[in-house]
Amino acid sequence: MSKHKNVVANIAIIIGGLGLCGTLCYCLFVGFIGIISEVKVTESFVFWSVIQFICICSISIAEIYAGLRYLKGSSTARSWLILTNILMLIAFPIGTIIGVYSLWAILKEDPDDSRGTAESKSKV
Repeated sequence: MSKHKNVVANIAIIIGGLGLCGTLCYCLFVGFIGIISEVKVTESFVFWSVIQFICICSISIAEIYAGLRYLKGSSTARSWLILTNILMLIAFPIGTIIGVYSLWAILKEDPDDSRGTAESKSKV
């Protein structure tokens, strides 16, 4: 695995961890504000907050898992990372920079790739 692909996998793990931490902090903050304020929190607000929490946590856990699997050379993890990095392009400017770099590293041809023709030629 090339150095760039290793960096992409580590970035995915870090972004997944940041997503989990950010979501947890957001939920704790919103819950704390709901407790100390005089305003009654509606059931629909709580419902959509829980849905948001579940969705972001699921995506963050999948991102961490994909990063770990990509370190081991999984093609399924590669597909997931391509999808999430395309979506990350929208988050200007940091997400765009990370997304472009990650897509470049994932999609470029790697001569040291274990699935490459060098191993198959040596076996023949």
